Amino acid sequence: MRPFPTPGAKPPLRPRPALPLVRPFLVHRRRPAPRPRGHPAGASGRAGPGRARRALQYVAAAAIVVGGYVHLCLYRHGFRAIPTVGTGFLLQAITSVAIAGALIARDRVVHLGRVVVRSSFAVGLVGVGLSLGTVGAFALSQTPMGIFNFRERGLEPAPQALVALVAELVAVALLTTMLLLDSRAADVQLIRK
Repeated sequence: MRPFPTPGAKPPLRPRPALPLVRPFLVHRRRPAPRPRGHPAGASGRAGPGRARRALQYVAAAAIVVGGYVHLCLYRHGFRAIPTVGTGFLLQAITSVAIAGALIARDRVVHLGRVVVRSSFAVGLVGVGLSLGTVGAFALSQTPMGIFNFRERGLEPAPQALVALVAELVAVALLTTMLLLDSRAADVQLIRK
């Protein structure tokens, strides 16, 4: 077969250009080396502070919800009769659910006047404040004066007080760690700029 079958015919069109013309534009991606089983990077190839931070958020949100659930159960089973303290228990339960939902929600940038803050940072601060306020109110209820003329002795009601106290302290520790990771990441970004 001849390349040009008739003397006046045009050459046939190629569906794609010849390889030597395209080679400079090809992007050669190197495949990453296979990782051994059980490698901390996992299947995605990334194991960084983002994953750890997200895990801290989820566990802190769970701890806050546990504390709020305990306060809701105590409110339903008798603490609603105590005038100011009962209302505080109900508000603590509602606020715990709101803060836990905000912790799990997507992170956004919030503009507060001239200050720009990530929403997870602001919610983390509010969560630490709620948990520390709950622990502080529990500590005040153990004093001889009590809180709003309400006094408790020891860790009564028996399992609920201990569960709520541990959950709130865990939430404080995790949220503080998350806030420190956020501030360290912000410092690293400022140094790189």
